[in-house]
Amino acid sequence: MNEHHIITNRCIVDGVLHLTVDGYDLEVNLRDVSSAFANASELEMRAFEVTPSGYGLHWPLLDEDISIDGLLGKTQMLDDEHHFTTRPSNTSSAPAFAVSG
Repeated sequence: MNEHHIITNRCIVDGVLHLTVDGYDLEVNLRDVSSAFANASELEMRAFEVTPSGYGLHWPLLDEDISIDGLLGKTQMLDDEHHFTTRPSNTSSAPAFAVSG
């Protein structure tokens, strides 16, 4: 099965998901993405995996799934509302999205 997205450099620090998707750096506060993270511990948030197809992320301790396309769509939507800023990725000249202060 072909992967839909190539996901690398993934970690969660202080509730913020950091990953590279198809060469673009992405940072998202998980509590802004899903109410499942509202009361989740750092341990519960850090225990996640990329689905084998590359279509999404899964948190087994929280029984939560988020699609990569959904994350990218939410990031773009928030960017239009000036809640996110763009910055270049180290591996590509196209913009990536990051949570702003």
